[in-house]
Amino acid sequence: MTGTYFLGINQQQAVVQELEQKLEVEQRLVQALEQNLTQVQEQVQDLELALEQAQGQQQDQQQSQNIYQTFNYPPSDPGQFGNGNAVNTGGSNGGSNGGAPSDSTPPDSAATESSAVSSPPSTTQESSGGSVDAPLSVRLASGDSAQGRPGCSSRYCRELEIDLGDAPAGVYSVECWSSRDQSQPWYQTAGRSAGWRWPDSTLWQNGGCYFGYPGEQVWVVVNGNRSNTVTWPS
Repeated sequence: MTGTYFLGINQQQAVVQELEQKLEVEQRLVQALEQNLTQVQEQVQDLELALEQAQGQQQDQQQSQNIYQTFNYPPSDPGQFGNGNAVNTGGSNGGSNGGAPSDSTPPDSAATESSAVSSPPSTTQESSGGSVDAPLSVRLASGDSAQGRPGCSSRYCRELEIDLGDAPAGVYSVECWSSRDQSQPWYQTAGRSAGWRWPDSTLWQNGGCYFGYPGEQVWVVVNGNRSNTVTWPS
């Protein structure tokens, strides 16, 4: 009986050891599966991030295309107002534009100029019958954010800030140019209901000028006087 009893215990121990070995194998398998699951989850997160970035780039490209299409309307169309770039000088809009379009042409190159450019005088009639007849020193800078204005949803959209210094008060003609299309300004006051009144009005109130393409060259022409050229900031 004793020999048979010990034989039964040994068999049970062998069964227990076998089960423990199987359990250990299963636990290792579970660990391997958990590691694989973690790797798969990380890969899914990477793919989701890549998808989000791609969608963001596509959205930015679409926004840029929309802005470009908006900017490149025929400048003589009185029904289109700006969707371009704003002048940040404060105050209310007023006056009428009696001046003719400028005879200026865009530059041969897009090199940035470090100083304002004064050109021969151009005369623009005010609504009162007076005139502004003097060479101008026109300074241009990128101004406040214009993100959210019509046709300009990019974070790069900013107003064009124009400074005429000590120029006399009056109504001036303004053209807004960029290196994206040097064949014509994307905005000009000629043919519109009112010119730009310096110093107490903002161009964007008249439909005006704002811009959203980083790295492009931008300049303005006021009464035939061209400003410095600004490389649009990112």
